[in-house]
Amino acid sequence: MQKGSIFSDREWTEVARGYRRAGWGGKAMIWLYVTLAATIATATVLAIIWIIVAAYTPRPEAAAPTVAAQAPTNAPPANGKTYDYEIDNLNVTFGAKNNLRVVYAQFSLVVQCPSEACQQWMKMNRASLRDAVFEVAALQNVEDFKNTFGVEKLKTALLTEFQSRFKHNPPSGVLIRDWFMR
Repeated sequence: MQKGSIFSDREWTEVARGYRRAGWGGKAMIWLYVTLAATIATATVLAIIWIIVAAYTPRPEAAAPTVAAQAPTNAPPANGKTYDYEIDNLNVTFGAKNNLRVVYAQFSLVVQCPSEACQQWMKMNRASLRDAVFEVAALQNVEDFKNTFGVEKLKTALLTEFQSRFKHNPPSGVLIRDWFMR
């Protein structure tokens, strides 16, 4: 028996003898199993190659939609109308400065858009809006809401974050409705 071989010469001889003695149906079953094993091995190798190629192929970046004309971010809409997009029942956590107390706030957020294109952009990026709310809320604490300017500070921070995230179609204002803190 040579090093690295699966079977010894005697075992290969017995396999060959058994194949020669097998009937037509037995030989067909052997070839079926050999073909099936080769197909599975080939499919496995091709799948591994496909995964590796997919992992290293750069994906094209999604192009931002173009808007014909944009009003300045601090100016009211030209037509005097805003297009509102609302996210209901947001639940946000605020911690204390000493991290011993946690307070939950529940509210609805209304994003005011100067155009329909901005409103559509907000609808398409709902998850990003929610992420921005949680990121801004993580920077606030309970003590900020003890005075009357806490909610206004949150609204200003949200509007600033939205305008930096959505430079192509920035919202013009933010409203907070149904504010409830527990």
